[in-house]
Amino acid sequence: MSDQTRPVLPRSFYVVGVVALVWNLIGMATYVNQVTMNAATLAAMPVEQQGLYDNIPVWVTSAYAIAVTAGVLSSALLLMRSGWAVVGFTISLLGACLQMLHSLLMTDAIAILGPSVVIGPILIIAAGVALLYYSRKVRQRGWLSR
Repeated sequence: MSDQTRPVLPRSFYVVGVVALVWNLIGMATYVNQVTMNAATLAAMPVEQQGLYDNIPVWVTSAYAIAVTAGVLSSALLLMRSGWAVVGFTISLLGACLQMLHSLLMTDAIAILGPSVVIGPILIIAAGVALLYYSRKVRQRGWLSR
């Protein structure tokens, strides 16, 4: 489809795309902060929290990296009106689910940090589901390339 025959999109499409990009860039910054945390920062945490960071398996860190990278790329693809955004948001959501599965079910994070620690993961998964749903919807409407 040429650019001349593509439908003019509502501003809300671009608002969602920019918000998605900012959200995922924040996730990327959080990931970078976690993997580049120095010994002094880690030592300043309570001992129980240090254990949560010291024992993160490589597969969890990899899932986190995949989730945030795919999220940033997918948000950019959405803004470029590429259908590949749907694939990327699917990969991002799967990575986030793996990471959260470990954080909430395979560690003592809830016991150490309290029950409110589940709020962040719930919001992250909800945002991932919403972005995947939205990207599929706009692709069905013909707003994204196939």
